Amino acid sequence: MRTIEFRGKSVENDHWYYGDLQTNSINDTWISELDCGEGYKGFFINVKYQTVGQFTGKYDELKNKIFEGDICEVLYYNHSSPDVKINQEVIFENGCFILRAKNHLGLELEDSRLYVPLYYSDAPNKIKIIGNIHDNSWLL
Repeated sequence: MRTIEFRGKSVENDHWYYGDLQTNSINDTWISELDCGEGYKGFFINVKYQTVGQFTGKYDELKNKIFEGDICEVLYYNHSSPDVKINQEVIFENGCFILRAKNHLGLELEDSRLYVPLYYSDAPNKIKIIGNIHDNSWLL
């Protein structure tokens, strides 16, 4: 069974919290904390809706969980030219987590590398989380 987990930034202190997602009819959004190590276990944390992202079920090369909204540095191996590193945002679209590049650094790349399903990023390509769109949008 896969883990369904969300994260979001608190409206009170701007910290990230991880757990189950809860909403109501007036658009309040909470994370039911799994364990943040700060005494909040089992409590509901009011989070900013626009920062909520789901765990993809994938991990980066350092064994960090990859969430929707993360910015990842992906190393693409290329047999005919030098390998290429591209910063890509993790999004959810059409029932799939996707790596999307907003800027391909002026390199001549195949269109397929600018918009890649996350499950295609497995070996031999290497993926590393370098930030997220809420705290580090300038990385794209």
